[in-house]
Amino acid sequence: MGMKFNAEKCKVMSNAHSSSYEYELDGVKLQRVLQERELGVDVTSSFKPSVQCSKAVASAMRVFGIIRRNFVVRE
Repeated sequence: MGMKFNAEKCKVMSNAHSSSYEYELDGVKLQRVLQERELGVDVTSSFKPSVQCSKAVASAMRVFGIIRRNFVVRE
């Protein structure tokens, strides 16, 4: 009755150090990932925000570089 999962798009992420269990959905083996981007947020298996913060800083530095190159400081 409900919405069906697309097994090709489903992935497995675990925060355990040695998880060797294989997951399947509708007979399809699910892909194991260490990092995934969902709704604009980067999630890693350690759940630390360092990847997300690094990307935010890089984006801000690009914008700052564009502003710095296109404006002249007049004293």
